[in-house]
Order: sequence, then C-alpha cells, then structure tokens
Amino acid sequence: MRNIQLTHDNYKHEQRKFPIYLILDNIEDIVNIGSAFRLSDALGVKKIFICSDIEKLDLESKKVKRVSRNTVNYVDYEINKNIISCINDLKNKDIKVLALELTNQSISIQKYKFEKGKSYAFIVGNEQNGVSQEALDIVDASVHIDMFGNNSSMNVSVATGIAVSQCLNKIR
Repeated sequence: MRNIQLTHDNYKHEQRKFPIYLILDNIEDIVNIGSAFRLSDALGVKKIFICSDIEKLDLESKKVKRVSRNTVNYVDYEINKNIISCINDLKNKDIKVLALELTNQSISIQKYKFEKGKSYAFIVGNEQNGVSQEALDIVDASVHIDMFGNNSSMNVSVATGIAVSQCLNKIR
C-alpha cells in the first residue's frame, strides 16, 4: 500500500481546546505573532494574550493572515498593554503562569511537574530581550528548553511550539 499525503479535506480530527494560554511579552515581529496564532489553533491553546507596546499592531494585515493561515479569525485573543495585570488576572483564576526563559532559577521543561486538571499560561518574550524582568518577578516558575548546541536560545515560535507540546503531552 502506498503512503499518500492527505489533503485538509481528507484529514478529519476532533477539534479541542486545552487549558493552555500564551502571553506574548512585547513580541515585535509580526511573523512571530502570526505563528503564535497558527500554533495555538493547531495545538488547542485556549487563548492568546498579546502584551505589547506596538501602537500599530494590525492583526488584519495580509502578512498576519498569511502567516497565521487565517487562524487570527478564530483563535481567541486579547490585547493588553499591561503584562502585570494580565499575569495577575490569570493567577487569580488559578492558572499557573510560567516564563519560557533561561534564568538562574529556571528548570528544564522536561522536569517541570505539569499536573492534569491544572491550567497553564506560557509567557514568551521579545525576540531580542526575552521575557521582561517585571514579568519574571511575578511568575509562578521559569522553565527552559534543554539545548545541546552552541546557542542558548531559539526562535520564539519554535520554542513556543516545543513548550506547548511538552505541556500537552503531560496534561492530556
């Protein structure tokens, strides 16, 4: 039997949302924002919080729609310029807020004890500066992805995909 690639019309799957949220901490590259929407749709992220100073954030732009494959039209999101209030609101709803950042206190995402029945929000940081210190000061924990090459960081959307996938594998 031949191995034949399926089209989108041939592939039927159960659409689900999981208790996972993304907080984009001052992400500047519109491609990374579009990628966050596409990833969130694919992996069942419940909601994206865009915490940014970007005055001209245009989620209706052709570039965002192309990169996100139009998922910006149906993934739930909120724009909140104040990351502290966003984090505190989520924590008040019993959502564990994790910074995806290499810090002096971070632990490997492989070793983090994700619990079934709990909700998690991942803060992913700016392309140059990472997660802001003000956010790091109030998160429940910082987690990092083990790396084995020369670099100590990776692309925002790649890291986000790894983190959400790791969390999903442990809470499902």
